[in-house]
Order: sequence, then structure tokens, then C-alpha cells
Amino acid sequence: MFTVKILKSVQLNNRRQQLKSYRLGAIITLEWILKNGYEGLLKMIFDRDEFEQRLHVSNDAIRLFFTEMKDRQLLLSIYNQNTLYFCTDRTIEWACQRGDLEIVKMLLKQTEPIKLNIGDALPCSSIELVTFLLDDHGVPASKIQCHSDSLEMINFVMEKGLSISINLDPLFGKQELFDRVTSRHPTLNVNASQTLSLITAEIQNAIENSSSGLECSEYLAKSTIPFKTIYESAKRVMGTDNYSIKTLEVLKHMDNENDPFYYPFAITSSWSTKMDIALTILQYVVKTDHHILQYICKDPIQLGFMYAGTTIAPQTIEQANHFMQLCNIQTIDKVEVFDYVLENMDSDSQNMAQIFSTAVATCNFDLVHHMTNKFKDESRHEWTFEEFKGTLQQFKDMVKLLDGTGFYATSFTPDSMKTMPLHPTELLTDYVLKCFYQMEDFEDAISASLFSQDDYLILKLLEHQQKIEKEEFQLRLDLVIKFDLADHLGRYGDYIIESLLNGEIHQKYGNYFRLGDCLEAMIETTCIYSNMNLYRFLLEKQLVLGNVDIKSIAQTITQHGNVECIKILLTLFDIDRNTLALMQQKAATRQKRANLVFLIEQTELDLNGITRITQNSTIKQCNYLLNYSEIEDGNLTESKIFSIILRKSSLDIIDFIFKKMGRFSTPLLTKPELCTTDSTTKTFSLK
Repeated sequence: MFTVKILKSVQLNNRRQQLKSYRLGAIITLEWILKNGYEGLLKMIFDRDEFEQRLHVSNDAIRLFFTEMKDRQLLLSIYNQNTLYFCTDRTIEWACQRGDLEIVKMLLKQTEPIKLNIGDALPCSSIELVTFLLDDHGVPASKIQCHSDSLEMINFVMEKGLSISINLDPLFGKQELFDRVTSRHPTLNVNASQTLSLITAEIQNAIENSSSGLECSEYLAKSTIPFKTIYESAKRVMGTDNYSIKTLEVLKHMDNENDPFYYPFAITSSWSTKMDIALTILQYVVKTDHHILQYICKDPIQLGFMYAGTTIAPQTIEQANHFMQLCNIQTIDKVEVFDYVLENMDSDSQNMAQIFSTAVATCNFDLVHHMTNKFKDESRHEWTFEEFKGTLQQFKDMVKLLDGTGFYATSFTPDSMKTMPLHPTELLTDYVLKCFYQMEDFEDAISASLFSQDDYLILKLLEHQQKIEKEEFQLRLDLVIKFDLADHLGRYGDYIIESLLNGEIHQKYGNYFRLGDCLEAMIETTCIYSNMNLYRFLLEKQLVLGNVDIKSIAQTITQHGNVECIKILLTLFDIDRNTLALMQQKAATRQKRANLVFLIEQTELDLNGITRITQNSTIKQCNYLLNYSEIEDGNLTESKIFSIILRKSSLDIIDFIFKKMGRFSTPLLTKPELCTTDSTTKTFSLK
């Protein structure tokens, strides 16, 4: 028995480790790879010739590709092989921002497969780049923006007397250079995003690297960032119009000589109304117990602080009093503050539930014990078990406290169930089951249990429900497995799903299940994350069950899957001409070029009209069905498809249909059409 427990624990730990790492198939966006700096992973995907199949390329991804990517050779290789994915109206702008003259030259000389638009604002940080744009390529000076703090670069622009605008962002804090530019150069650009990010990060550093309010204030006082210089420079250029009346009112109550927060607050609260910046300001004010909290809370909407305080715990009764003007307090970590809020704020049960949930998740034993005593006489306690932040021993101690006082969670967040160290840890498992048994909705309990990495909870729940309802018991899995749960199971749910549909759970309780369309929802996510083993299992299960809406499933697989997914579909199911046409049309309109190419060039219809994969993959077919429809004229269908891909500017799809297939064959398109991505254009001569 002891050996079984150890084995069970190891299995569960392995599954939990899966949640902390990514399967290769779960990485589906270029943006995610570049934001996290995984260029080695990108190279592996590219070298395996899986770039087009695997990665979605967004505008933000293209920006990061040109501005942040360090491996220059990899950048060039990917661009040259997948050019159409990176053609936008801002491609040259982002290449200029990178500062690589040779890459800019390459893009400006490009005529095939499409000529790129120059853009209206090209940020340049070197004399060589500016000279090339002006002299060698004839770019108007008004389209160039100097983005540099180099004295040589600034002098070059100013001495030429050009109408190049100078961005002041890199010059804030460099007083002499700033004064020279603002007094002598006629064309200035004030985009202070870089400076604003720098100051916000410094305030956050002060908060995180200090253990007290005094240390936090001293950290900011010792900062090397010239806050005062930046503030005065910006104010001189922008005037007071950029500073809200409410911000100026708060500044009147601050000491600009001795308060290290005066200028950082003046800059951040005036230059941005973003919630994350408001949250940083409020965190600093609370930690240092700054007196301006009262003025911020008097008019939080005007100052941009509305709702920013819901995740911050007031540290004193006075702060809590001010916070009550700001928002519904949802986070408290001190007993005396809680008592004050309970007595003085018009709090509803939902507010109290959130405070209790946070206290449990953050191991605040004093507050949890206090609240359980306070509300022990209430018949039902509505609260949510959130992801626990403590150690295993703290988890056990917290569960003992909750179980002993009769406080059972009425819901569980997905993250709490994914990370909870349950069975074979009986204490925790038993507590969770007690919570589940008391839930009003059985499906909610099943849904929560499916986020765990073991089938034990589900088995116990089904056993309990069977005892209650006997033969009338039914489980509508289509109402349970949807949205986030379908996504989770499609990524990591191999063990659970196989037990549910083919293993121990199915053997004992399968007769009580009603599947509905839950399989299709999971098939979609297995396609998205290329979980091929589970994908095949679900398709085979669907085949056995019968009554399949094959048109719907085939289109789902084409939209979200890759060529391998389609191949498995074609080997398991009979796909007729009409369904194949719908798959091609879905691939064309959803920008799935690789799928479209495969469906046209590597499939054929047998004598019975069933699709099969071409045996000789070197021979390209022309199984073109974008102009086929069972319900309307095929030419009209094709015209609609072309209209969608032109409207979406799907350059890679257009390139394949027009250049590789040699057709836009519908009579409804007999004149050249213009494909445009804003001002990036290309004319296609259609047949």
C-alpha cells in the first residue's frame, strides 16, 4: 500500500511538472517566443521547416522580429523564406528602429513578392542610415525621425537644417543637449514612452527592494534618474496643458524640495492614465504611508486611479478610510483593518468572500482565524479557493483550520486545482471532497476536478452522486467541458480524458455520460496545441460513437490544425467532395496556407468521390475546389472567398492562388484587383 502511494505521488508530480513547462506543440505564436527571448527555440522550429505550420505571426510579432531579435542571420533566413508574413506598412519603420542599414537597404530594394511602403515616420539612430534614406533612396526628410542621444547625430541633423524631427525621449535628463535641441531645432517630437517606462520601473524597484516605507522612500531619493530635470524639461516643452488640474492640485500638497516622490509622481500621473502605472503609484503611496493618498482618493476617476486599489491592502485604519472612497476594498492583511472595514464600509457578501479567499491563499492565518470566528454562525460561507502561495505544511495547517471551523469553499479556481497537492495526501483530498459534496451544482464540482492531474477526485464524486441519485444520475459532459477546461484538457488532459472515455472512469460510470459536442471542443484544442496522441484518440473515439457532424469537425481541424492533423482525419473518415471544398475554403479564409496547399496539391478524389492522400507526394495535383458548392453557383462561392482574402490582405494565400495556381478563375473578377494593407499595395492581373 505504501509503495502504491509513492508511485501515485511520483505520477502526479510528473503531471504537475508538465503544467510548469511547455510542449513544443503548445507554442503557437511567434510573439510569445520573441517576448521571452527563446531564439534558440525559434531556430529549431525554422530548421525543422515548421515555421509556417506552427507559428501565428501578428503585427506585434513582426515589430519584435525586427526590433528585438538578436540573431541577425536567423532573421534574414526566416524573412527570405517567409517574406509575405512580414509585409506590413510598418515593416521598414521597424527595420529602421533596429538600426541595421543592410536590412533597411534590402527591404527598400524589395519588389517581389511585394513592394513595401516606406511609411510616414522612420526612427533613425545613426548618420549612415539617415544619409542612405535621404541621398540614396530619396526619402523626404519629413518622414525621418531622429531617435538618438548621440551628440554627433544631433549635430548632423541640426547643422543640415533638415526638416527631420528630433524625438526628445532619449534626451530627457541630458539637460545641455536637451536645451540645445529645444531652443534651436524647429521640428520636435515628444513621445516619452521610453522615459515613462524607465521611471515607472524605478518606482517599482523601490517598492520591491525595500522592507519598510522609510527604505522605499530612501531608495527613490538615491536614484540616479534625474527626475527633476526631466520634469522641468518636459514642462517647458509641453507647457502645463499635459498636466491635469487634479494632478497639479495634489502636487500643491507635496514638498518639491524634500519629497523624493514629488517629481516621479508628477511625471507618471500626468503622462499616462494606464492602470499598471496607477497601480505602481498607489503601491508606493501605501507602502510609504504617503499623505497624498487622501487627495488621490478624493477624485480617483479624474486622476485615473479608479479600481486600481482592489488588489492593494491598506496598511492602516486611516488608509482604509481613504480607500473606501477609492474602491470596494477586496484585499486586507491586518485584523484591525478588517474590523474597521467591516464596521464602516457598506460591504456585501461578495466583498467579504474575496477578502477571505485572498487571506487563505496568502497564508494569513491570523486573519483567517479571525474571520472564521466572526462568521461562524452563518449557515453558508460563499468563497473561492484560489492558488495557494504557501508550503505544503502551511497548506495542511490551513486546511485543518478551515475543516475544523466548517469553512468549505464553494468554488475553486482552475489554477488552484492544477497545483494542489492532492491524493494521495489524504488530508487535503478529503477536505476538497467535502467542499465538492456541498456544492450546489454537481457539474461545477466535476469541472473543478477535471483541472486536477488525477482521476481520483472524479471517481469519488461520481460514486457519491450515484448514491444520491441512483439510476436517475446523468452527467452532461458537453456542459462541463468547454472554454478554459477544454483548452486545459486539450493541452494536458491525456490521462484524464482517456480514463473518462476509455479507462476506469468510463468502465464504472460511462453509461451515465452524455457527450454532446464536447469531443469537438477538445479536438479543436488538441489541434491548436498539436497534442497529436490525444487528437488521434479523440477522433477514433468519435468514429466509434458515430453520428458525427463531419463537415463541422473537418472545418474545425482545417482552421486550427496542421497538415498532420488533416492527414489523420483523411485516413479515419470518408471525406467527400463537398466537405473537401469546405475545408479548402476554410483554409483560404482563415489564412492557413500550408493546409490549403496540401488540400489542393496532395489530395485527389477516388472513383467513389472520397478524398484520399496522393501516394506520390512529389507529383502535385490540382484538386482545386474553391469554386465548388452544393448550394449555390461555384463561381459565386469563389468570388466570395476571393473577396474575403483580399479584404483580409492574406498575401500568402493570394500569392499561392494567383502565382502558384495561376488563377483567379471566376468570371465575376475579370479586371485587375488591388490588394491593400492600408497603403502597402500590389496589383494582381486576374484571368
